[in-house]
Amino acid sequence: GEIRRVGDTQTKKVDVRIVAATARDLEQSVATKEFREDLFFRLNVIRVAMPPLRERPEDLEALIRVIIEKLSKQIGRPVSVAPEAIVRLRQHDWPGNVRELENVLERAAVVSADGVIGVDDFDGLDAPRVHGAPSDALESLADAVHSAEREAMEAALRAAGGNRRQAAETLGVSLRTLFYKLKQHGL
Repeated sequence: GEIRRVGDTQTKKVDVRIVAATARDLEQSVATKEFREDLFFRLNVIRVAMPPLRERPEDLEALIRVIIEKLSKQIGRPVSVAPEAIVRLRQHDWPGNVRELENVLERAAVVSADGVIGVDDFDGLDAPRVHGAPSDALESLADAVHSAEREAMEAALRAAGGNRRQAAETLGVSLRTLFYKLKQHGL
């Protein structure tokens, strides 16, 4: 409830609430001295975990409705999404989360001739994965890479006795990259 400006001798009463967001594991960053512990405890009052969009597909249609309503106002004409387009949007992994969804819908709304967004209006959206199609081979390769990364990290951590810095050196990656990969693999 008080601040003191740098170089000032008097404190000033303030009534503020700070909302901060990050994709990093701050507890891990504090443990490795990459983030100040005192700042972490000041910020960590109420924690809200927001999983990525791909882990909450049930939110997709509600988000689409809200975004389309906003786009209709911005563009100055009614915009809607065809049912087959919604099916196609459900098939995408959304690595860019809600921002990617907003961009895809905005681009489609602008190019849509009649204001009804159809599948053909999605420029640059990954093709849906169809069983037996070449994308399955890519998916299998991604799974193989994922497994190999996990095994290599587990082996390096075992060899280093749990020392992450040493494991990162063994793997030839930065400590930051190792932390990112550990979180990505749930290790």
